[in-house]
Amino acid sequence: MAGALNVWGGSGGAQLNNAVVYGEPVTSLRAQGSIANHAVNVSSFEARGKAGTVSGSGSYAIETRQFQAQIRGAGIDVSKIERLRSTGEAIAGTLEFAVKASGTRDDPLIDGHASVAWLAVEGRDMGTLSLTAHTADHALRYDGSTTFESATVAVHGQTELRGDYQTQAKLDFSHFDIGAILKMTHVESISAQSSLSGGAEIAGPLAHPDQLRGDLRLPEMAVVIGGVHLKSDGGVHAALDQARVELDSVHIVGEDTDLHAQGTLSLKEDRRLDLSASGSVNLKLAETLDHDLTAGGTSSFQVEAHGPLANPGLRGRVEFQNGSLSLEDLPNGLSQLRGTLEFNQNRLEVKSLTAMTGGGQLSLGGYLAYQNGIYADLTVTGKQIRIRYPQGVSSLADADLHLQGTQASLQLSGNVLITRFSVSPDLDIAALATQTTAVPTVAPPDAPSNHVRLNVRIQSSPQLNFQNAYAKLAGDVDLRLRGTLATPSLLGRISVTEGNATIAGTRYELQRGDITFTNPVRIQPSIDLNATARVEDYDITLGLHGTTDKPLSVTYRSDPPLPEADVVALLALGRTQSEQGLYTQQQQQSIGLSPNTDVLLGGALNATVSSRVQKLFGAGSVKVDPSYLGALGNSTTRITVEEQVGKNVTLTYATNVDTSAQQLLQAEVAINRHVSIQVTRDESGVFSMVVKATRRYR
Repeated sequence: MAGALNVWGGSGGAQLNNAVVYGEPVTSLRAQGSIANHAVNVSSFEARGKAGTVSGSGSYAIETRQFQAQIRGAGIDVSKIERLRSTGEAIAGTLEFAVKASGTRDDPLIDGHASVAWLAVEGRDMGTLSLTAHTADHALRYDGSTTFESATVAVHGQTELRGDYQTQAKLDFSHFDIGAILKMTHVESISAQSSLSGGAEIAGPLAHPDQLRGDLRLPEMAVVIGGVHLKSDGGVHAALDQARVELDSVHIVGEDTDLHAQGTLSLKEDRRLDLSASGSVNLKLAETLDHDLTAGGTSSFQVEAHGPLANPGLRGRVEFQNGSLSLEDLPNGLSQLRGTLEFNQNRLEVKSLTAMTGGGQLSLGGYLAYQNGIYADLTVTGKQIRIRYPQGVSSLADADLHLQGTQASLQLSGNVLITRFSVSPDLDIAALATQTTAVPTVAPPDAPSNHVRLNVRIQSSPQLNFQNAYAKLAGDVDLRLRGTLATPSLLGRISVTEGNATIAGTRYELQRGDITFTNPVRIQPSIDLNATARVEDYDITLGLHGTTDKPLSVTYRSDPPLPEADVVALLALGRTQSEQGLYTQQQQQSIGLSPNTDVLLGGALNATVSSRVQKLFGAGSVKVDPSYLGALGNSTTRITVEEQVGKNVTLTYATNVDTSAQQLLQAEVAINRHVSIQVTRDESGVFSMVVKATRRYR
């Protein structure tokens, strides 16, 4: 006790200001009384603090040691009681109590009651708590009841106030909800509900806890964990005797679940645990560990634990039969999960574990140690696994990965070999580029993904080939995945050594292509591509350079030389600006079409006809020009069909729809990646042969 004490005479009194009494701050403590005839009389006292006010009166006879007292409190704010605040739990409510006591220390007579209304723990409404107690024949008898949101509990018992405090007490409960208790104790990862009823009894001397006896009985146990309904086959019983808790054999059944368990736990210093459990469990229960996890299948197990509670030695095995696991954020899940795990003292060893993912097989090996925290040393091997990420892109890969480290510092290392790569014709490249520049979501510092460091090398098989209806490419991939699982980064290069693509009916030959990753903080590709196209009598070279976080730089040049505006017009419209002027004149004189209408009509025809041809023949491209300038200066509609025959031969056929006399036939044979021979019969019937040689210079 500490504070400023004032004492005055007359009626006799004292006041203590700004004091601390039994750890509780008191604004003022005021008492009125007297000392006379070997007796201390307190006519009134009042203590005021942040939580509320406590008042009362009393007396004490020094010679006979007789006492009498009355203490009462009302409207006390539980959230402001310092001893409760120091526990770190957010407890709120309103406390009221009244106690009358008389007699001697050896034979006190006590009669009192207390209640807490609107009790709340961590913001959860717990209902009302009430307690009454009185003494008789040197024994304290008490009754308590609660009406919580998660349970209804009633307590009745008595404790002798002499000797070793022999006690007999009984507790009955109903509507007990495990889920509410888990939330109150901050266990948010497990989703559970129940409505349990049962009772517990305890008897023995409180002065010697090791001599207490008791038992707990549940006539029936029924719970729902992660959406799986479980119940006991019969009752559940646990007994306490000589500081030892013994759980009788319990049988739990449910959806694809059937397990048996029994065990004992010593409450003495060694805290020895002896537990055995066996049966089969529905893997859907794993969904309680992560809300983004979807699981199915069954797992059978047989496990024994013997040793100190803090570190029991485990023996047994776990077997998976046709299990499945998938996470919402991962493109691939696991199916046909089969294998065996074995407990060996402080290690969980993977004897054999395989699963199918993306059409390929994964094999897992290694172990988890859990004596002093969790330590992982796991290997993952995958063959011919298809990964569909991002949307519209599909890769086939072999993987050899190694996960090693403690729970707070894991490293995923290894190699991934890409053997096949394909892109859907419906891939939205603009949306994909937007994803690479989007600001990533920042994971909380304690998130598991922040504790997994990456060091994975991603390579391609020699001269990886890619081909679909629009493009054919060959190149090499050599990347290093670094950073963490929460904030990954890529370092390295993707080199495209050769290839071609058909865009809007124009075929482009790739001359040089590099996509480099040099940002060690995030994934940021830097693009450097050069491609050539033959449009009319011009060889166009198109360059694409820059990073995806800002508009790419596009360069144009032609042979014979043309202004950049003419090059763009050739690629977009198939003609130079001067030719476009002539077309515009002819269109307005003949059918009254505008240039914009011409472009829109040509684009729509190209998209529609090309799609039909690809569905019929699986490849090829078609270009429709609704107002082509013919050899005689007349405007006509021209159709050009290009087909890749084999690996090195390209055939081109063009005709005007209003006359079959003007037809172009062309065959190009690639001798190698640098030399090709082009044989042409033009619209005038003239044959020509051209040998083309290209060289790449850096």
